[in-house]
Amino acid sequence: MTGQQQDQRRVIVTGGRGTIAGEIVPLLPDTWAITSTGRHAEASTPLDITDLDACRAVFQGADAVVHLAAVSEPDSNWRSCCRRT
Repeated sequence: MTGQQQDQRRVIVTGGRGTIAGEIVPLLPDTWAITSTGRHAEASTPLDITDLDACRAVFQGADAVVHLAAVSEPDSNWRSCCRRT
C-alpha cells in the first residue's frame, strides 16, 4: 500500500453547497476522498438528511462525517427547524 492510499480517507460533508462548507472543504487534505451531499440536485450526492435509510446508505464505509447541513432561514422557529433536520 502506498503512502497516499494509507492517507486516503472517505469523508462525507452534509450541506456541502452551503456557506460554511464552502470555507471548510477547501481546507481538507487533498488526499481525502470528499463526498459533498445536499438536498439539491446540484450536490455531488443528493441527500435528504431526514431520511435515515438514505443517510445510512451514503455514510456506509465513511471514515468521518462533517455535518454542516442546516436550515438557513434565520426567521424560522425552533419547531420547524427540528422537523427538517
